[in-house]
Amino acid sequence: MDLRALRFFAHVAETESVSRSAKALHRSQPSVSRTIQELESELGVALFLREGRRITLAPEGWSLLREVRRLLADADAVADHARRLAGGKTLVLRVGGAANTIERVLPGLIVGYRSECPNVRMSRCPSFRTAAQR
Repeated sequence: MDLRALRFFAHVAETESVSRSAKALHRSQPSVSRTIQELESELGVALFLREGRRITLAPEGWSLLREVRRLLADADAVADHARRLAGGKTLVLRVGGAANTIERVLPGLIVGYRSECPNVRMSRCPSFRTAAQR
């Protein structure tokens, strides 16, 4: 399963048209149809109901669409973050200290830092544990 197939799936689901999706995605209609069929085969579930030239989401497709949209949004966020890293627009700041100092002082520092530098992305270090978690 690749992101391209998931993008095709989401677009066809939104337009309910393989041909319109193919045109918008700058692909041929057979290519989009084949990609969707391969995705269905790989997942082992029919994502769409096909009635002649009409295509609509199957119940299983509706169930997966929200997860696919979330996955695509996450993939776009990763790509955006990589572009910012490549452009030197993202930096990493690591802060360390004694546990009691971190727990008492860090929350206030973070609030002040965020107000001064709103474009800085912060995340918790995976190895950091609060006193309650020890």
